[in-house]
Amino acid sequence: TDWWVWGLDVEANYQPAEFLYQSAKCGIMDWDAAVRIQGGVPVAPNVLAYGSVGYSFAHFDQSTYYSAAVPGSTGADYIGGGIQLGLGIDAMLNDYTMMRLLATWTNYGVHSIKNGGTEVGSSEPSLVNARVGVAWKF
Repeated sequence: TDWWVWGLDVEANYQPAEFLYQSAKCGIMDWDAAVRIQGGVPVAPNVLAYGSVGYSFAHFDQSTYYSAAVPGSTGADYIGGGIQLGLGIDAMLNDYTMMRLLATWTNYGVHSIKNGGTEVGSSEPSLVNARVGVAWKF
């Protein structure tokens, strides 16, 4: 219908972040990338509210934690991928400038850490992210 707006959103980010387990640093994530399909409806003449679903990849490194806890472990430096869900609002401030508020939740799946072929641990990172942005339309 005329009220629905659909689009494709692709992003890549460098955003170093630490992951904690029982208040101790257990790893880092240094980059992520996502592809999302977004669908929304106008809630005011210049405001669009939307939801999104997509897939995200990220690089995780938990080798410092696992090499200390389980010497000889492998697989703690990996790229995880999983579903991403989001909610957002875009508002046109003038003919060329737009403001965006976007919140996403991503689960990067379960990853096994091994020592000699035996699983010694697993990791299932997830991330909640809130973003505020300004875009220029050309």
